[in-house]
Amino acid sequence: RIPQAEVNRLLTASPRFTLNLLKIVSAKLAEATSERAFRYRNEHRLMAAFNSHLAPDITSRLLAQGDDYGRPRLINGVVLFADVRGFTETSLGLSPTELARQLGDYLDEMVKVLHAHHAYVDKFIGDAVMGVWGFPFESKHQMSEAFACAKQMVARAGAKAIGGKPVRIGVGLSAGSIFCGNIGSDLKRQFTVLGSAVNLAARCESACKELNASIVISESAQAQLVSVEAAELVAHQGVSLKGIGDVCLYTISNEGPQSNQPQ
Repeated sequence: RIPQAEVNRLLTASPRFTLNLLKIVSAKLAEATSERAFRYRNEHRLMAAFNSHLAPDITSRLLAQGDDYGRPRLINGVVLFADVRGFTETSLGLSPTELARQLGDYLDEMVKVLHAHHAYVDKFIGDAVMGVWGFPFESKHQMSEAFACAKQMVARAGAKAIGGKPVRIGVGLSAGSIFCGNIGSDLKRQFTVLGSAVNLAARCESACKELNASIVISESAQAQLVSVEAAELVAHQGVSLKGIGDVCLYTISNEGPQSNQPQ
């Protein structure tokens, strides 16, 4: 540290001191500006990649940590698939514009429910929606959150209508080891999740029709529920799933009977 009086004297008497001081200050300003610009660029990329997939509080945690969340990794996660029953038949009576409006209204509601339960909304597949727990942060409560989310999605969907009919959905849940990260090349790169748990969740959703249920849960997912939640379920032994074989699946015991109309 240089005393203020000496600094004042050197600034007046020594051009070399003044020049060196300006160089140091200039270098520090340039370094700070470069770091800030780099941080802003990373934040912009992160917001663009995840803002529509995650709840705002989760995105804020990502920004605070500054990690590369597109890097490939394995997580212990939970996967949810939700699909509208009888959507193809219902959609035939609507114009494309009206179909897009009504479907968009339903999907918006489902995304709100998923975000409220801290899910990563991976993608839409037509009228289906896919959610993931465990990315970007694993939680010991993620299975319970996914189970509560599935029940609320069924209830909220029933309050919506497409083509003048209440929306009925089937929801499949599975849990296990999941790959997630950016895949592809410079021409096309996309964040995705892969693994047997993902395939099983999709098969559980398809089994909703066969089991006449709104929610179907895999054995691996049921095993992660707390006892009071597991008590809500009924086991179905020897259910045959395409590409998987015979498995034990679970449905909610107190849900009312569903329509037997073609789905």
